[in-house]
Amino acid sequence: MGAKTQVSGARGSVEGARPESLLKDSVPFMSMCPRCTRVQLQDRFSRAALQVLLRDGQPVEAYCVMCHQFWPINSRERVELAKAVTDSEAVDESVPFTAICPKCFEEQPQRGYSGAALRGFLKGNRAIEAYCVRCDAFWDISPHERAAVTWALAR
Repeated sequence: MGAKTQVSGARGSVEGARPESLLKDSVPFMSMCPRCTRVQLQDRFSRAALQVLLRDGQPVEAYCVMCHQFWPINSRERVELAKAVTDSEAVDESVPFTAICPKCFEEQPQRGYSGAALRGFLKGNRAIEAYCVRCDAFWDISPHERAAVTWALAR
């Protein structure tokens, strides 16, 4: 039996995690705190946990040690993280769609959400974030765009 370790974090501590546990398989990534704008190292998720969260469209929470604040990572970070943790044999293809940028009013192609992630966002009535490369802006897609995504996934 392996020695027990104590893993502590902002939401308490977990005692009993063994060195051979999935926590050893953590996938580090960076995310910027929306409050203080410091880029923070995130290393609290295992590869398996991240794959499930991304596949099911669940939020991936980042944490700032300075502000003691949690936030969901943005869609650009999700796409990069998904690339880093995806198994080549378990790929759920990206479902492309378009969204109108509220700044430049141009239709912008959106990639990076899997079908399972989009279904999870729609089922949970959570925001689906879009991105405009030209304006470097994020926004939640409109109800009309949500309806179009729902229709496309149903086909």
